[in-house]
Amino acid sequence: MLRFIWVIVSCLFLIMYYVPKMSYYARHPEKYGEDICYQMAQVMCNHVRRRAFIKTVATGMENLPKEGGYIMYANHQGKYDVLGVIVSHDKPITYVIGCQEVEAVHSRSAYGSCEGTET
Repeated sequence: MLRFIWVIVSCLFLIMYYVPKMSYYARHPEKYGEDICYQMAQVMCNHVRRRAFIKTVATGMENLPKEGGYIMYANHQGKYDVLGVIVSHDKPITYVIGCQEVEAVHSRSAYGSCEGTET
């Protein structure tokens, strides 16, 4: 919990910059394509990762199919799961997330920049 508070406090100016910008991009999909929104989400997630002193290591990426899709899921429930996947994947992702998670402020800013489905 202390790390989460530290990230919020240390990223306050970034949050004030990225949340409205990402919201604007999400409201205007005709101007800003999926790739641009995803790149912005990656930049924001990398800021959070560095401020939280988290090192993300993606292993087994060579086993993912180059063509078509695939399904990934976390082996636990955590706040960093989707952020970690965004940081480690170059191509835009689609995800399924519960409505309770979307209600969190930190979740909406990152998830709004990627295509997603609420359940």
